[in-house]
Amino acid sequence: MIDAKFRNPILCVPENRQGRDFFVGDIHGEKDLLFALLEKSGFDRTSDRVFSVGDLIDRGPDSFACLKLAREPWFFPCLGNHEWMLLTCGENQSLLETTWLPNGGHWWTTISYEEKLEATSIIMEHMSLAIEVLSKGKKLGVIHGNIPEGYNWDRVKTLLVEDEVFFNSCIWGRQRVEQRIKTHIDGIDAVVFGHTPLDKVLKLGNCLFIDTGACYATSSIVSHPALTLVRWENGYWHCSQLKKESNDFRQGKLTFPIPS
Repeated sequence: MIDAKFRNPILCVPENRQGRDFFVGDIHGEKDLLFALLEKSGFDRTSDRVFSVGDLIDRGPDSFACLKLAREPWFFPCLGNHEWMLLTCGENQSLLETTWLPNGGHWWTTISYEEKLEATSIIMEHMSLAIEVLSKGKKLGVIHGNIPEGYNWDRVKTLLVEDEVFFNSCIWGRQRVEQRIKTHIDGIDAVVFGHTPLDKVLKLGNCLFIDTGACYATSSIVSHPALTLVRWENGYWHCSQLKKESNDFRQGKLTFPIPS
């Protein structure tokens, strides 16, 4: 079973009554960009929290440092497909060369054996397959990439730890984004995803996709690469973004509420 690898495969987090909850898109080794965005957003590590959609590592310059954020008491990360590649490809030379290295895993070849053990331990001890958090009176979920159609939230949590095919669909799949599926996931007010780089935050039903390509250069993949933070407050999602190349910071209320 998938959950045998993780201390908290499904993490349920109580409401934060002292500060705010932020949800951050795929960081991909961009630690300096993350901390600059948090500072500009007025983040207070003594009372606020950050929930990550996963993919802390690969492509950017500070993968190991970003992975270590998982130990911080204010940081709650979901497992991404890149962390899963670390667990499944790191000690398999063939998979390392054919699957992980072409997707940004070169930093793994530069660290010591002891550091590799540490990185593996961090993922198993501090990352979850899904996160459920009560935030400002709403039950919000976090999963890395996708949830197939036809499953309510309770069933999702069960299948993530019991069904490897379903698990792979959730961390690798892109069907909701690519097919613009707007059906709601019942049993949860909203679910926040990353994984698929987009030019702007995308809402489909009660799903919010917030990976805006922080690790990329301007290209056909993402025309305006940025790291995105969102939080839900006073009936709406609020968004902060910091562009990697121009250091342009923007924030504001998104035009869609969580369904009541």
